[in-house]
Amino acid sequence: MHQASAAEHRLRRMLAEPDAWDDLGDTNRNIARFEAALDDAGTTLPAPLAEQTAEITAAGRDVAELLHEAHQQISNSQPSPLLGTTDRTVPQAPTAQPAVLRQLRALRHAATLPLTNLIAHIRDAAALARHITDHLSTRLAVVTGDAGFGKTQLSATLTAATAARPAASCSTAGV
Repeated sequence: MHQASAAEHRLRRMLAEPDAWDDLGDTNRNIARFEAALDDAGTTLPAPLAEQTAEITAAGRDVAELLHEAHQQISNSQPSPLLGTTDRTVPQAPTAQPAVLRQLRALRHAATLPLTNLIAHIRDAAALARHITDHLSTRLAVVTGDAGFGKTQLSATLTAATAARPAASCSTAGV
């Protein structure tokens, strides 16, 4: 039984293997779920709080759209929008404790919990978007370790044929 290590997962992301980026879809679903919950709970918000909440929701939609687009392009072996091939940038994530959230908590408003969760997921999504850029722009990775550490096994696992790609050749000489 093969259990992927953190190093293997990171290398698979650097190689733009679609399965290594499945969490992009999860992130989009979480943002959409909490946006819907916020819409349901936010119908009674005072105008200034509704405006501030709408700004956070818009940021969530922007980052979710960017991740969705990146996931589709990675799945289709196309350049990601986060690699400088487009004018897209990662939207600014809201602060962890914006004033609107503190005001909603003071009012004990029903929108407090969905907004708290939405902010957390937007912040995670923005970090994930930055990870896409970091991982996919890596041109060289070095794996080191003592004898028996598993470098050859890792190389064999990463270059083995899969349904998505034929087997690759890789030299482990000097590894």
